[in-house]
Amino acid sequence: MMNSWMKAWLLQLSVVFTLGSTLASALYFPQSDLTLRLPYSGRNDERLTAGISILVLRTLRNDSVVFKEPKYQIVSENDRVVQLDARSREITLQSLPKNGGAKTIVIQAKERGGGDATMEIKLQPTEIKGDRINCSEFTQDVCFWHVAKYKIYENQPSTMLGKIGPAAYRTLCPHLRVTRYELLNGSDYFYILDDEVHANASLDRDTVNYPGGPGPHVDLGVRCFLWEERTGRQYIHEMNLDIDILDLDDNPPIAQIDTNVEIELSDFKAGTRLDNNELMVNDADAASSNIYSVRILGDIYNALNITFNTMSIEHPARPTTPPYTAIFTKIFARTTLLPKSPYRVILQVTDESLLPGKGDKSVNFTLSFVGPQHHTTSTTTPILLDKPISFPGNTTVSRRASTFARVAQPFVEPLATQIFTIVNSKIFNITTKGGIIYVSDEAMLRSAPVRIPLKVQWISHNRKTLTQTVWVLVVDTAKAVVGSCFDQTEEIHSCANAATQKECEKLCGVGVGIFMSNASTQGCLWRANNRSHSITERYETCSPDRIHCPDHFCDELEYLDHRICPQDCAIEEEITFGVMNKNGRGIKEAEGVCICTDEMKCTCGRTYRNGGGKKKQQHHKRD
Repeated sequence: MMNSWMKAWLLQLSVVFTLGSTLASALYFPQSDLTLRLPYSGRNDERLTAGISILVLRTLRNDSVVFKEPKYQIVSENDRVVQLDARSREITLQSLPKNGGAKTIVIQAKERGGGDATMEIKLQPTEIKGDRINCSEFTQDVCFWHVAKYKIYENQPSTMLGKIGPAAYRTLCPHLRVTRYELLNGSDYFYILDDEVHANASLDRDTVNYPGGPGPHVDLGVRCFLWEERTGRQYIHEMNLDIDILDLDDNPPIAQIDTNVEIELSDFKAGTRLDNNELMVNDADAASSNIYSVRILGDIYNALNITFNTMSIEHPARPTTPPYTAIFTKIFARTTLLPKSPYRVILQVTDESLLPGKGDKSVNFTLSFVGPQHHTTSTTTPILLDKPISFPGNTTVSRRASTFARVAQPFVEPLATQIFTIVNSKIFNITTKGGIIYVSDEAMLRSAPVRIPLKVQWISHNRKTLTQTVWVLVVDTAKAVVGSCFDQTEEIHSCANAATQKECEKLCGVGVGIFMSNASTQGCLWRANNRSHSITERYETCSPDRIHCPDHFCDELEYLDHRICPQDCAIEEEITFGVMNKNGRGIKEAEGVCICTDEMKCTCGRTYRNGGGKKKQQHHKRD
């Protein structure tokens, strides 16, 4: 059971569905957000126009893999204040910002065919009296950057993070020389070599005590010894370096209760919540590092619905304790009463992004529901008859399709006892019971061949194995047709976020990428109904696929990520001003337009027709 402090704390936390979220780019700057103070004379700034070195750029990857040297470029308005040497990666100062004001330089690093990263350097001119710099007033700036942030991913080899002080003062104040730096704390995790700060190997973001640690953040105390060559005077300065230890998904999910759970029920109807709010799994990693899925196994009567929330947990009494992730599952009845008692299923919670070799990525709860059940008057056992299953021989998908884009499915609905698999495909996957083929790796799809044979295999209720080959044609579409999905780099959201047709067709949502004969783009699609002024099943809404969403049924593909079609998958307590489907999920009827957040909270109304009444939703991104 949860501690009382945790229950109180969770009330203050926002809920985020994480399945399908995009992890941060592998490329990053270990030293960034720099601020450099620059002394200058209002009457003469010629000393600052001679190509003074500021920084040599350097990037790392979060997986320790050797990478090709990325391409660096200045992406902010430059005004020729600084210059970047593409070969040496050196940033040099060419002139002061206009009017002596601060100037922020934004630099981008981009790998060929890979990720990208950005950093900022803020130049802060500081006016001096007279024509000459009195370097004794800038001894702190000789030792340290005015502002600097350092970062390193956990579990990396020993790595140089960056320079402790700026190179510019070697030119501005050549008679001041740093003789040495020394650490005031953190020597178990960091060390100094000349004027560089280095991280020891295998730092751990998820613990704070040695030999683990140091946790997610360190204020590393450093002392600088400075010598004035002409006078022999020594200066000593101290500063805390701001260092973040970034998270990787290196911790498995851990059940917080006994994994054998018996749930006693009294009379209930479809849509009733059945669990006792204790199906909780913890993960020591940050919520932004995890991609979770939750599924029910063995629900042969299709009697249950599930939703889940992931929450970032911070200990209110111990702020230095690293934040971790809690995953809560809610179980709802799809039918009135149990099909049988006890009714046993397995709830499987899976960390889909767990790094290899870091433990079991799944936790299985055996759930036994005990309570009132259906009673039939007939003693005859129905005979299951195999329906002839077949798939389209050929199908087409856009090369720019997103994850969960629907590719093909059987012409007839399969029996619940049939099990589907795809043989040897990493780009596409198939739902186990419904046989819905979908995109599972959009990155690999970008470079896939034009024609891909998919060998689909299924097992009937009498254990007979059948196969069929489905040929997938991967089509390169023009940017004008693919629209917002052509060069998508940010995290995508549910198409249902959109409240108007214009807003809808600008989105590249979860599950887009199929070809519709009457669609002008391959992004999100708008279902219009301008003639309706009353409650109707054909309410206006935005979806990735007008054939299957909404169709009043939350199918097996839509269960994988509720952002695909929350209009079909939302539960009753998440629907406002809409009539629920009789099966316990989704919007059957509504007036006007229905929109839904990524957290599957849906609201309908006529005010949305003109974009009015929509609250700006917060999209939660991974670090």
